[in-house]
Amino acid sequence: LTIYNTSGKEETTINVQVNNPIFESCGRYLLLADKGSQNVYLIYNTSLRWQKTMEGNVAYMTVNRNGAVGVVLTGTTYKSVIVMYGITGDEEFKTYLSSTVATNVDISEDNNYLSFAEANTSGTVISSSVKTVSVEKAKSTPSEAIIYTYNPENNSLIIDIEYNNNNLICQYDNSVYRLNEGNAEKITDIEDNVLFL
Repeated sequence: LTIYNTSGKEETTINVQVNNPIFESCGRYLLLADKGSQNVYLIYNTSLRWQKTMEGNVAYMTVNRNGAVGVVLTGTTYKSVIVMYGITGDEEFKTYLSSTVATNVDISEDNNYLSFAEANTSGTVISSSVKTVSVEKAKSTPSEAIIYTYNPENNSLIIDIEYNNNNLICQYDNSVYRLNEGNAEKITDIEDNVLFL
């Protein structure tokens, strides 16, 4: 991985081992992983902050402005495993999903919450929901860590989630909602002719 400055001058090179690279960035942090494989790298400015080999295959990931990292893993005995890491690469907690598949993940700007979208494909109709985990409770009392669950109306499917000013913005296939402290407020409907939102 070669990093260039704004005038196109090479600043540094970082050795990474990836075949199918995926990226997430926020502020001065760049998270790089090998999709469907196990290598994850967190880069700050022009230096490698940490690298890890996961105990599963990377499906989705996120990094926030503070350098907190969330990774969704597949290929384990569970359908999905969600892991959160602090800025130093120390594991904060893990959440195991045995009957649903995590389809997205994001971390609040204050590092207090990790939210994930999940899909249940076991029935005749695919259903999805968003769950918010309290990082503090996940460390002390994991059984009480999920503090909010949001179920969309009319069997809508979740497309994307993202924290903005500590509000969780959730895009469904037909609408956009602001999720905050257990409340869901519709921001807009998505019409059939919308190409980009």
